[in-house]
Amino acid sequence: MLVWQPLASLPEPVELADLNRHAVALLALLGTLDEPPPPLEESPQLAAHLHRLDQKLDLLLNLTGQWLKRELALPAPQPLRLGLRGVVRQATLSGGPGRISVYRHGGVPTAVYWPSSGASIRR
Repeated sequence: MLVWQPLASLPEPVELADLNRHAVALLALLGTLDEPPPPLEESPQLAAHLHRLDQKLDLLLNLTGQWLKRELALPAPQPLRLGLRGVVRQATLSGGPGRISVYRHGGVPTAVYWPSSGASIRR
């Protein structure tokens, strides 16, 4: 899901750096959510304990995600493609600077934000 919010101007360099750090950290975290944990063959008791903990965290994420989806006005899903050169989306956007918000993982309704001059969004 993608949201485009026009801005009067692009953020200052310090804020841009913070936005980039946040985006990288969030994308790294979201990329690991669906990965299975590594096997712990040397300690079956520890593996069982970690499995129970993982199930509890999955439940917590699921419940929190459901609650946030009800509370937030999330955009409707739409096709988009992220690439090194920008975002490809099939929709008309206003020109000029803005902020791209991408909701990458349906179970975690939090967005990754990128400032944009508008030129990096291709239709």
